[in-house]
Amino acid sequence: MERIDWDEKADGYDDSFLADPLYNDSLNMLIEQVPGRADQRVLDLGCGTGLVTERLLARVPSARVTGVDPSARMRDMYAYRFANNPSVEVVCGHAVDIPAPDNEFDFVLSNLALHHIPHEDKPACAREIARALKPGGRLAYCDHFVDVEGPARDPARCRDIIEKTVGWALYSLEHGAYDFMLGLLRVASLCVAEDGEYLETTGRWETILADAGFGSFEVVEVPPVSIGMKVLCATLQ
Repeated sequence: MERIDWDEKADGYDDSFLADPLYNDSLNMLIEQVPGRADQRVLDLGCGTGLVTERLLARVPSARVTGVDPSARMRDMYAYRFANNPSVEVVCGHAVDIPAPDNEFDFVLSNLALHHIPHEDKPACAREIARALKPGGRLAYCDHFVDVEGPARDPARCRDIIEKTVGWALYSLEHGAYDFMLGLLRVASLCVAEDGEYLETTGRWETILADAGFGSFEVVEVPPVSIGMKVLCATLQ
């Protein structure tokens, strides 16, 4: 199986994702976690084309945002979207190699990105986020989470992934997001095989983040909760 080529997917990304009501709901619930304080330094980790940053700026117009993404085409689209906003920049980077000084950000946002990090690299990702945050800084991470831990071929884990991903696809179909539904069905096998898609439980992420110095965990579930979309929030101690 081939992993997703995000440079190739970039041009149709916005139309496909914004057609899905669950994506929009989760994006709104992610942004709601950001306080409305002026002049915050925010990292949009795995920024893609800039949908998270766009919605953040609608809520907190004074935020200064750095978008980080490994995809050149995604970064080009992000840069074009915010070309007239001097408070927004985009740079090449990765969740385990964030191109920013220590203690740079008040807030880190990440949406549907960190499940691409292999399980064995997630502790390094958590440490890198902690390094880039100021003490007391906050992480809000939205993703498609599973409830069963175990190896890739574990039947209970496979069933959980299939039920949640197909459930999301059916929800998208019922709400008119046909193309997004097709994409979810294509990615389901990648999630089960752990081929570029490494779904995690919130409990596992909390353990990883705690080891990196985070605490004050909160999990916000996005309805319908059976699909497994959640926002995980944590504060750097």
